[in-house]
This record gives sequence, C-alpha cells and structure tokens, in this order.
Amino acid sequence: MSSTSIWSLMIRTGILVGIYGLFVFLPAGTFNWIEAWICILIVFIVFEAMVIYFWINNRALIESRGSFNKPKEKWDIALYSLLMISLFLILIVAGLDFRFGLSDIPEIISFGAFGLVIIGLGIYFLVMRENSYLSKIVEVQEDQQVISTGPYKYVRHPLYSGNSILVIGLSLSLGSLIALIPALVFIVSMMARLLFEEKTLSVELQGYAEYKKKVRFRLIPYVW
Repeated sequence: MSSTSIWSLMIRTGILVGIYGLFVFLPAGTFNWIEAWICILIVFIVFEAMVIYFWINNRALIESRGSFNKPKEKWDIALYSLLMISLFLILIVAGLDFRFGLSDIPEIISFGAFGLVIIGLGIYFLVMRENSYLSKIVEVQEDQQVISTGPYKYVRHPLYSGNSILVIGLSLSLGSLIALIPALVFIVSMMARLLFEEKTLSVELQGYAEYKKKVRFRLIPYVW
C-alpha cells in the first residue's frame, strides 16, 4: 500500500487549484472578483472531496491522477500539449476580459454557468469512480478491461463530455465570451484526440470493437 498521506494529496491538490487561480487573477490585475472566487471555491471543494473519497476507496487511482506520465505517441504529445495550452488560455483570456471589460454577459448567465462547472466536475467524479484504468495519457494498461457501466453506458468517452461542459462553464461563469474561443479549441482538440484514442483502443483493447457497436455515441448521446 502506498505511503502517501491524505494530507499530502490534499495539499498538492490545493496548490494546483491555487496555481490555476493565479492564471485568472494575475491577468485580471485584481483579486476583487467575486465570480472568480466562487468558481475557484467550487473547484477546490469538489477536488478536495474527490481526494478524500478516492483515498478511501481507490487510492492508487487518485495518486496516479496526481502524477505526470509523458504521452508516448507523437499525436498524443501534440494534442495533450494543445489541450493544456488552451485550458490555461481560457483562464488568462477570461482574466484579461474582466480587466478590460471586453465582454458584457448578464450576471444571471454568469452565475447560472456555475451549474455547468458543477455538472462537468460531477461527470469527472462519476468517470473516475467507474473507471480504475483512467489515465491522463492514451495507453492500454496491463489487464485492462472495457468499461461499459455508469456514464459509459451512454457515451464512449464521458470524461471528454464532462470536460467540454466544464470549459464552457468556466468561460461563462467568469463572464467572458472571448474565453469561449480557447474553450472551443480545447473541445476540438479533445475530439481529435478521441478519434486517435479510439483507433488505439480498437486495436489494443480486447472487446472494445464490440463495445463500439453497443454504445454508438462518442461524446454526446444521440448526436455524436
């Protein structure tokens, strides 16, 4: 059993959320931004709750999610890099948008978008709970099996579905229409990665071809 303590994981998670927060507040030029604080608080609470839950129920998974494994394929390196760059650009652009007042989103939409953030994080939790093979990079692990339960009953890549909802929610909850541009780049990059990932899984993961026939939709039920 790993010797990593729950406090170490919680502190690491808190620092990570704090770093993300700096990418919002520094471009904004102020910490006086209630929507940003609410957004960061939601992410912080959910992530810390997930650390506690998985430390109790699946410690290996939560530790692996906190580590960094370099992608093996060139396409995965490129697309993973693009995903991370576009994610940080969402935060930076939203901060600059707030600083210079470039977008004019009604507060009811901005605050309502917190619901999208919560939904996206909720899907992320359900996927982690269901899939112990979850990895940041595209790979087929030893003895890996096809997961077809929970959110995997509806789409083949529910983590990507949740991430799509999350980045849209982040952009709107931070009051930035312009931040939807890097959010769109994030989603398109994720869709491209999804297609490459499916080719890998179809070849290397036993039973995945049959799973594709059973669950027809990749990202959005009854759409795609």
